[in-house]
Amino acid sequence: MSNIALNYSGQTGDLDLTGHRLNITTGEAAIEQNLRVRLLFFLESWFLDRRLGIPYYRDVYVKAPNLLLLQHLFRTTVLGTTGISNVDSLEVRTDKTSRKMTLTFRATMDTGAVLVYNPFVIEI
Repeated sequence: MSNIALNYSGQTGDLDLTGHRLNITTGEAAIEQNLRVRLLFFLESWFLDRRLGIPYYRDVYVKAPNLLLLQHLFRTTVLGTTGISNVDSLEVRTDKTSRKMTLTFRATMDTGAVLVYNPFVIEI
């Protein structure tokens, strides 16, 4: 698997133009980047297929989110990512005072490498 490389500053990604050129990412780094893009992808935001993405407005950005539903949504997203073979653990927590949701998970890639997000933070 290969993709155009992105440089992340927090949750926002921008093209990696190191060396004043467009760079390509491959292997495990490409799988991790693809997963990050999928986790930040809002439902109905892509005009070519409005069925893709996570329903943030419907299920995440609500007053009292259903944590079991969120665990299912994120587990399905992680497991549905090309190159991920198993989700070993996944936990969703919300903090109302800081208005942040943290997603902590451990997944195994097809290569056998372990991918750990501790934590993936979403501002709610």
